[in-house]
Amino acid sequence: MLLMPPSVSDWVSDDHVARMISEIVDHQLDVSLVMASYDELRGYPPYDPRMLLKVLLLGYCCGIFSSRKLAEACRTHTPFMFLAALQHPDFRTIAAFRKRHLEIMDDLFDQVLSLCDVAGLVKLGHVSVDGSKFKANASKSKAMSYGRIAKEMLEQAEAIDAAEDELYGDTTPYEMPEHLRDPKERRRRLDEAKTELERRAREKNKDAKRESTRSKPPKDTDQYNFTDPESRIMKDGATGGFVQAYNVQNAVDDTEHHIIVATDVSNQAADNPQLLGVTDQIERRLGRKPKKLSADAGYNAEDNLDGLAEREIDAYIAIGGRESDLVGDAPRGPIPKHYTTRERMARKLKTKQGKAVYKRRKHVAEPVFGETKHARGFRQFHLRGEDNVRGENKLVALTHNLRRLHASGRYRPSPA
Repeated sequence: MLLMPPSVSDWVSDDHVARMISEIVDHQLDVSLVMASYDELRGYPPYDPRMLLKVLLLGYCCGIFSSRKLAEACRTHTPFMFLAALQHPDFRTIAAFRKRHLEIMDDLFDQVLSLCDVAGLVKLGHVSVDGSKFKANASKSKAMSYGRIAKEMLEQAEAIDAAEDELYGDTTPYEMPEHLRDPKERRRRLDEAKTELERRAREKNKDAKRESTRSKPPKDTDQYNFTDPESRIMKDGATGGFVQAYNVQNAVDDTEHHIIVATDVSNQAADNPQLLGVTDQIERRLGRKPKKLSADAGYNAEDNLDGLAEREIDAYIAIGGRESDLVGDAPRGPIPKHYTTRERMARKLKTKQGKAVYKRRKHVAEPVFGETKHARGFRQFHLRGEDNVRGENKLVALTHNLRRLHASGRYRPSPA
């Protein structure tokens, strides 16, 4: 007896997102960079890279991110079985494929964004920029402060001295035992952590334009994480707690489709240093600038306001907290010449147009983070290191755009 149709294609409906992903990968995306990396003739033939890419894209679209769960889905979930053509790649193969091709995710993000643009989903009349903290693949318990590192190194040194005194007394032998001559792994890692924190302190002093000869040493509270040293402890605005995290920045187009037109990741907790870079990314990807741009008070640095004015982008950036900038009426008459950029922005937000544009902000960028974290369940990166995290973030963003393209009904895959 046949409990299911004999053709695996018949198991998936014509309007399923898996069918759209399959057709886009086969006929719309340029995957030559993926294919070019498989030029080794020795060993067993690899799985078709396009098949693995389809499985990975569908997984991130549906909220399945673990390589083990993706491998299981290829055996149990009909859409994944359809894309894998009933093959069963194991989790190591899927994990290796994802890590191997992180660098091309930026190019794939560009291509999917272009598909959305051609389909008429991108307008750039108003773009909203927002940031959110996503947990790193590391625990806060694996972080150690600079003061604790120095204290532990001192305690280790005292322990070694005590052991040597007990072994040799007052003598100083020329030849030390092997176990005392070789540095311990923990001491090596503490040295690395101490050096890294000192480097960060120098960079921070340099950014603050202090003379290197008068630069301040690291604070005792500065943290170093041994699992993912490039992540940082940040305050999560949603919960008010502190997490080991990365700061994700998204620029979202103000249409019903909520297409991400630019995205980036930083290990800086502050949002304002990221604004101009994300804004320039929009023009680089789409060839045109947004007419209006809104952002919350976390981006209200003077350099950002001046930079957006130089780029001839009509900006609406909060100066105070929450909705305080929108309270009251705009003063009548011409703007005083002595007003600073911030004062002009505060006045602008009190106008009828300023209030209308800024109030759209929370309906544009914030729902995208809500959809990513709650609907798809992506709250934590699965890879470590800023470059790897940046690649995975592009994968998350491009699959968001694929979901929106599918939901819009503007892209119709060929019938089964």
